[in-house]
Amino acid sequence: MLPEELAAIKDKLILHMTEVDEKLLKKVRADNFYSAEADYIIKLVGLGKPVKLEFFLLFLEFESNGLRDAAKPIHLGYTVVGKDLAKLEADVFYIDCLDDRDAMIPEYWLAQNVHHKTMRQVIKEGILPVEAAKRMDTLHKKYPGILIAGQNVAFDKRMLDKLYQMAGQKNPYDYHCLDLTGLSIVHLGKKSLKETMEALGLDEKKYTKHDALGDANATADAFIELMRRL
Repeated sequence: MLPEELAAIKDKLILHMTEVDEKLLKKVRADNFYSAEADYIIKLVGLGKPVKLEFFLLFLEFESNGLRDAAKPIHLGYTVVGKDLAKLEADVFYIDCLDDRDAMIPEYWLAQNVHHKTMRQVIKEGILPVEAAKRMDTLHKKYPGILIAGQNVAFDKRMLDKLYQMAGQKNPYDYHCLDLTGLSIVHLGKKSLKETMEALGLDEKKYTKHDALGDANATADAFIELMRRL
């Protein structure tokens, strides 16, 4: 619950108790009596407690802009969220999988439709699947028990599985995932990330669209804001 929402509840409780006192009890109270009573009730029902997660969360985003002149076909971005809902670190990189494009099919259909200019960029700037898996291994070891999270997270989980498969390794991340889509449907009645952000009062213009790091940050911020409101 947001601090301003909590403050509004407290004000309503104080107003209610004041009206009851004036109408029924006709007693003079100390100046801080109603505030103390409101604090007690809020504490009693468990409101205002800081949100604390049991697991670190890795908001993962695979993106493909392979048909754009300045884009790379496989774009991986992530944001790590701590147990206190603080964002701990983020990064983005490109994966050179052009020698084995079909390895990403059917999940990553655009990887096989890259024009020559983009192919040259990836060969120059992208890292091999083995190196990408190594970077993800580092996060898994740094944050014990970390779980994958995201919008429609099953897609990104399959992509991560494919990445490790291309590297000849087994994905070390737990199969349990946190999906913002499901949380948003239950608590906000929204499905898309855009609708979720609008409902939470987040400005989607602050994030780069169709960008792995931008989408990972947007998803993480939406999740954090939603948790503050529950």
